[in-house]
Amino acid sequence: MNWVRHFNERLADLKVDQSLYEARQWKSKGTSSEVDLLRLEKALGFNVPTSLRAFYLSHGAFASEWFGDERETVDVFTPDEIGEMGVGLAKAINLHWGVRPEIQEDLDSGTIERLNGMTTVFGIRHIDSNQCVYYYFNRKGDIGSLYLDQDDMEWTLQEMVRISHDAPSSLELLEQLLSSETEAMLEVE
Repeated sequence: MNWVRHFNERLADLKVDQSLYEARQWKSKGTSSEVDLLRLEKALGFNVPTSLRAFYLSHGAFASEWFGDERETVDVFTPDEIGEMGVGLAKAINLHWGVRPEIQEDLDSGTIERLNGMTTVFGIRHIDSNQCVYYYFNRKGDIGSLYLDQDDMEWTLQEMVRISHDAPSSLELLEQLLSSETEAMLEVE
């Protein structure tokens, strides 16, 4: 399935106003090459999950036109973007929101280190100014998502601890993740 075309057609069918359509529509960043993926794997020290590899080779990364400026926008990073950032979940949250004191105060350094060492963030859905969903994969090849509400970090912190102990949160197949995220983003008010 071409996820960019699928989402944009579904969004157009909703007949939202033009500015909202333009803000939310997905733009392809182009397909990735095997060389791009091998370079990323070398930088990470572990393999990209098979389903994500196939996705990058056949569809490529994509982002909403105005990622982060509007609610319900998304950015799925290219392998090069992932390699440049090379971030696990805790680091990604701190980069995205500024250093979150809850992470440093409620999680011990071993948990943060394990979490960053075993996960790699490959995308973010910006729900609104307080909430987002991080898409990640781990060293075992699992794909998952982590919901964060910056005004209520308790659940997120508990999930981060679970993930750091190799009990991934919201493990999904890539196809399921994209399907559920597409549907959530199409719920236009």
